[in-house]
Amino acid sequence: MIEPPTLAEVEANAERISPYVFSTPIHVWRGREIDAAGPRDAEIVVKLEMLQRSGTCKARGALINL
Repeated sequence: MIEPPTLAEVEANAERISPYVFSTPIHVWRGREIDAAGPRDAEIVVKLEMLQRSGTCKARGALINL
């Protein structure tokens, strides 16, 4: 079984890749389509990873494995 990373490893990797990735915005998606598809109190939150400078949502994983 593969052990999960420690907090220290996660923090070290975050520091190492920080020049290449940045925090992307989140957006709460509202509208008739959402209201019709589920409960009235449902909230859909999307993270806009496609706005990474690299144009990909896989930048973090790829950079950590360099």
